[in-house]
Amino acid sequence: MQSSSTPLSIEDFEKLHKEGAFIIDSRPTPEVKKGFILGSHPIPIGPNFTKWIDGIVKNKDTPIIVVANPGQEEESVSTIKSLGYTDVRGYLEGGFDAWKKAGKHVHERKGISVPDFVEKLDKGAKVLDVRTKEEHEQGILENAQMIHFMEITERWSEVPKDQPVYVHCKLGARALLAYAVLQSKGHENVVDIEGGIGDIEAAGAKLKPPTSK
Repeated sequence: MQSSSTPLSIEDFEKLHKEGAFIIDSRPTPEVKKGFILGSHPIPIGPNFTKWIDGIVKNKDTPIIVVANPGQEEESVSTIKSLGYTDVRGYLEGGFDAWKKAGKHVHERKGISVPDFVEKLDKGAKVLDVRTKEEHEQGILENAQMIHFMEITERWSEVPKDQPVYVHCKLGARALLAYAVLQSKGHENVVDIEGGIGDIEAAGAKLKPPTSK
């Protein structure tokens, strides 16, 4: 199908999603944290937009649909097209607000404050660290499972479903992306930590080298 930057009605958007279209939500991270469409991938417009999409959506023929803030629809769509994606179907007309006003399901993020997380960490909480290997060299948390955020769409099944898993990165955007992917795959126990690794360390959590047992 030829790519298009046309607005999509809610009905057409839902239909395409059910048929397997990949949803990119280009809104800012703080907005997405307030609610998003389950099955979408939060990749905010900004310096890392093209790099993250290129790393996560590996098949250039993937059908893509977009959720964007009013005024950023064309920028989001045209930027994705510029990366060589051949099947960008369009964007949700009216954006996320239209979705909410229509009474469609909105996923409410499960979050936890850094102090509350550190208390759980002291009791053996399971952690998912989605930073890069280079970042891991600066230190990781106890009980951390390490999966690069660009690999989460392929390796989501490696994350346990039978216990709470607390996900973090350096600042929060990549953790939110991993959280969204895992929730869409039925990992209802995954929890997004409110801060990044620096906040967690400042709250008293100890870091260890990634090679230590």
